[in-house]
Amino acid sequence: VGYVGVMAVIVWALAVWCGVKGVGLVEVMGVYGYGMVTWCVVWAVCLLPIETLRWITVLCGFALSGVFLLRNIHALVGPSVTTPGGGNALTGYDLDTGTTTNEKANVLRMLWILIGFCHFVFAVFLKVWFLSHTWKLDLGPLLGGGEGEATDPTTPPENPEAGGGGGDGGGGDQGGGGGDQG
Repeated sequence: VGYVGVMAVIVWALAVWCGVKGVGLVEVMGVYGYGMVTWCVVWAVCLLPIETLRWITVLCGFALSGVFLLRNIHALVGPSVTTPGGGNALTGYDLDTGTTTNEKANVLRMLWILIGFCHFVFAVFLKVWFLSHTWKLDLGPLLGGGEGEATDPTTPPENPEAGGGGGDGGGGDQGGGGGDQG
């Protein structure tokens, strides 16, 4: 479910609460899903190990997908919401009274702010936790050159000088004396 599912449910629920007719949850999820396509391109560019380019790409991805979301959600929600005087509730301007005191318009404006803020948090989350990887690839062992040798870190290294006395596990010849002292 994640970000797309949660935000789609929030947007749909607020639209229904504001009296928007004909907006389905599947439509809103579709808009959010298509809005995420931009992040595939961002991911591909972020494979390059240039941090400044990564941040610029993430900000561009945020802007492109954010504009896509706001325009398409406005297309779903906007035309069907009007004020009693015939104005557009998204702008809150009532043509009859010339005022902007429509409660539903305030809710819808807060919806746009919520979408923008959540989308910004999502973009920063993607950058910090998903698109900030670094690639350190040592090809020396694979190409047969260089210092690096592939070793198993779970196997203790062999030490030829630690031999001991025949593998008896005891003290053997290690101390002085030890014979009959009598």
